[in-house]
Formats: sequence, C-alpha cells, structure tokens
Amino acid sequence: MRKFSALIVAAVVAASLAACSSPTTAADCLTGVASGAAASLVTATGAVSTDLQAAVAAAPTVDYPTPLFTKGVEKNTLLQGTGELLQQGDAAEMYVWVYDGASTTGTPIASGAAVPRIGAKSVLPFGDLAECATVGSRIAGTIKTADYPDLVPANGPGAGDTLVVVIDITARYLGKANGVEQIPQAGIPSVVLTPEGRPGVTIPNEAAPKESQTAVLKQGDGQVVKDGDMVIANFTALTWAEKEVFATTWDNSGPVGISVADFDPTTQGGMVAGLKKAIIGQKVGSQVIVVLPPSDGFGDAAAAAAVGVQETDTVVYVFDVLGIQK
Repeated sequence: MRKFSALIVAAVVAASLAACSSPTTAADCLTGVASGAAASLVTATGAVSTDLQAAVAAAPTVDYPTPLFTKGVEKNTLLQGTGELLQQGDAAEMYVWVYDGASTTGTPIASGAAVPRIGAKSVLPFGDLAECATVGSRIAGTIKTADYPDLVPANGPGAGDTLVVVIDITARYLGKANGVEQIPQAGIPSVVLTPEGRPGVTIPNEAAPKESQTAVLKQGDGQVVKDGDMVIANFTALTWAEKEVFATTWDNSGPVGISVADFDPTTQGGMVAGLKKAIIGQKVGSQVIVVLPPSDGFGDAAAAAAVGVQETDTVVYVFDVLGIQK
C-alpha cells in the first residue's frame, strides 16, 4: 500500500472556493464541494478519534457499491464532529485513507497524515473536502483519478476511474502566523507577505553575519514551544549568498509538523542547532526570521548534503509557528 507524505511526522497551495462568511456552525458555512450521489453511497464504520496516532492505528471499515463512478469531487459527512469549525485560511490536521472505487477488497491503496490549508490550491483534494467541517468529523469524498493524479499509485486505477477518500479530522491549526507585527530590526533581511501569508525575503547586499540572529516579525500569544514538542509550521529557507530558496512548505499542500529535536540528516527530521534554539520559547501565532551561520546551521557535511546546500552557507529561515501537536 502506498504511503503519501505523512506531513505531520516529517520534517520537511490562490483561487478561492466559495467563501465562509464568519459562520459559527457547519450548517452556516458554505463549502465549495457539494454533496453528491456517489459520495452518499460510501459508508465507514469504526471509531473516530481526535488523536492522530489513534487514527493511524484504527483504519475504518469502508464500503461502497462497485464499480463506483463520480461526476467530479463530491463529499458526504459521515460523522459531524463537535470540535472547531474549519474555514478558509485554517490548517486541518487529518488522517486520510484512499480506495479504488472499482475494488471490492476494502483495502486502501494509499494512506497517510496531512495538514492542508483550507481554501488553497493544491494537487490534493483534502483541504477542499474538509472546508466547513468540524474537528472530530469523518468525511467521505469521491474524485476522478484524472483530476488528482498525484493520489494514484503506480499500477493503480486508470484515468477514467473513481477514487474514494475517507478523512478523519483530528485538529485545527492556524494557516499562517496571526501575531502582532513588530518593528523591523536593522541588518535583518526584510520580509513581505502575500495575502495567504507566503513570505518574500530580501537579503541585504552585504556580508553575512558571523553570529546567529533572530528577530520576531509577528508576536503571537499562544502556547509556548518547548524542547521536544512537535510544532506545526510553515517555513521558507534560503541561502544568504545565492539568495535562493532551498526549502519551503508553501509549495506543498499545507504546513508540516517539525520535531523540536536535533536534526537527523538521514530522515531530515528535527532542526539544526541554531533554528532549534531560536524556536524554543516562541509562542503559537508568531513569525520569526532566523539567520544562521554554518556553525549553527548546516556546517556539517552530511547535514548540508541532506538539504542541498553547502557547508559554508549562511541560511535564513522565515518560520511561522502555527500550533503544537497535542
């Protein structure tokens, strides 16, 4: 069975759908994905948990008539949760199972955790299906393989077939930093943001600093990050000299979970020493910029090779602290 990126446990997108106008309940919220005949035929039994690890271990029993055909993206709320409402701009933590609509085996052809942004363009349909749902909900969706080929494993269903998606929504997080903007500091690269929150960074035309620098761009007021936490984050990282982005979550389908632990070059999990030090003590909702010379960044050959930079590079991170996994 294929595993698509389990973003919540790994280290390492604006045409909008119909907008939600500050609704307070799922019934008041307008969604861009309509219910449909195909999705209404999907059933899924088994407990729904708001604990991600429990969701991983307890796959539902899914049933539908075969072969199943859908006219496009359809959804069906199998269970309405009692948690927070998901609206455009939020990030939704979820576990997802994907099935072949022509198969009677009941075995998923792909599964994994994801944290899509609601209402943002993506090569995956999960954020669209979760819009206007609540935490604790279980959603069934039907989609055409031709519309979302990234979900289809090798030797999987054909281009004209249907995929069945079952989603358990386990948590809601910020989609971008929402803290109070702070006064820029001299010598720190400048940052401008798109409406969705994606940062553009301008590196000064001067030599890179020899010591680490950290500046808070937006001051959040949420939970404080501690050593060992799993932080839900968006980030962009670039090199000072080349001024080129070498890693960003903004090109993915949503934020990622990053362990506040020492960087592992093999898995690319965790954080390099300087970034880890800068993020510990920050509050959820904050955006920080961190400048790291090689000694605090990727000065080790294995670490540099793992992310595609040079051992001598000074790197710059713009890091949004969106939540802490429960």
